[in-house]
Amino acid sequence: MNERISLEQEFEALVYQIYQTLGYKRIAPLARSDRGYDFKQNSPEGKFVIFEVKLYRTRIISRQLVVRAAQTLEGHRLMAKADEAVLVIGSRLNIPIVNVGNTTVVDMTQLLEMVAKYPMLATHLDSIARQSSPMPVNNDADILAARIFGDAYTSAPQDETEAPEPPKGKALADALRAVKAGAREFEIKASDALQYLFADDFLNWSLQKTSDTGIHRNDLIARIASEHDFWASIVRYFKTWYVIFEFKNYTRFITQGEVYSTEKYLFVPAMRSVAFIISRKGADKNARAVMRGALRETGKLMLSLSLDDLCKMLEMKDAGDDPNTLLFRAVGRNADETGTMSEKYIVLLRGPCPAPRTNC
Repeated sequence: MNERISLEQEFEALVYQIYQTLGYKRIAPLARSDRGYDFKQNSPEGKFVIFEVKLYRTRIISRQLVVRAAQTLEGHRLMAKADEAVLVIGSRLNIPIVNVGNTTVVDMTQLLEMVAKYPMLATHLDSIARQSSPMPVNNDADILAARIFGDAYTSAPQDETEAPEPPKGKALADALRAVKAGAREFEIKASDALQYLFADDFLNWSLQKTSDTGIHRNDLIARIASEHDFWASIVRYFKTWYVIFEFKNYTRFITQGEVYSTEKYLFVPAMRSVAFIISRKGADKNARAVMRGALRETGKLMLSLSLDDLCKMLEMKDAGDDPNTLLFRAVGRNADETGTMSEKYIVLLRGPCPAPRTNC
C-alpha cells in the first residue's frame, strides 16, 4: 500500500472497523447532502452518531487545531440532527478536550485502549501509528517530551467554551487567487498565507532578506521553532534552522533556471539548507530533477508548492486539519521518476528504522 497517498484512508477504515467491533451498527453510506463528516453509525444504545477521522502526522498537535475541528464537527452534528459526534485523531492529547456540545474527541491513546482485547486490530493500529510519525518515540527523553509538550503551544489549558479565532484561510485563499500573474502583490498575499499556516511552527519572519554575500535576495525567510514531527525532522536530518520561501508568480511552470537561482540562497554551514518555491502552477519535470540532484549532491532540500497546494492548506487549517500533512505529499512528489527515493526522503516520510529492525 502506498502510505503517502492512502494512509489516511486506511486509518479511517480501521476506525470504522473498530467501532463495528465494539457493537456499533452500520448506517447507509453518506448521501451527497451529508457534509463535514466521514461516516455515521448507530451506537449499541441506539443513538445516531456521526464520525470524523483525522490522521495528524505528528505526535504533538496544536490543541487549538483540534478544538476547532471538534467545534466544526459539533456544528455538522446539529445540522445532521445526530445524537452524538465523535472526532477521532491519530495523535495524542495529554489534556482531554471537553465542553464541545455532544462531540467527543478520541485520541490515539484511547484508541489503543479500545482495541487492547483485539490483537489484530491493535497490531494494525500500532502499524499506522508508527507510519504516521517520522519522529518515533523511541527513548525515555522523547516520551517525557511528548507528555510535557502534548499541548505543543498552549502554556495552560484553554477554556473550550470560548471559540478559537474565526478561521481566515478561505479569505486568504480567495485573495491569493485574485492576484494577477506577474503582480508583486502575490508575494505579500502568499507571505500572509504562510504566516497564518505556520504561526505555530516559525519565528522571526523576515521579508526580502539579503544573503550573506550581499548579492542575492530571497523573498521570505523564517526560523523553525516547532514541535511538529515534520519540522522536527527537517531540523534533525537536514541540519537547518532556517527555511527560505521564494515566490514565482508566473503563468507557466517553474523551470530549472528558477531552481538554480533559489539554490544559490541556500548555505548548509549556516544551517540554511531548505527552501520552498511557491508558484502558480508548480514545477516542471526538469525543475524537479534539479531539486533531486541538489539534495543528492549538496544536501539542499528544495520543494515546490503550487497555488492550489497553498490554498488547499489554508482550507485544511480552517477545517481543523493539519496543513503540514500536505508537505509530506510535496516530499513524495520529489521522488525519483523511477519511484525510488533518497535516504533523506524516506526518513521524512517514514522515519528512521529503530534498531534492531533491518527490513526498512
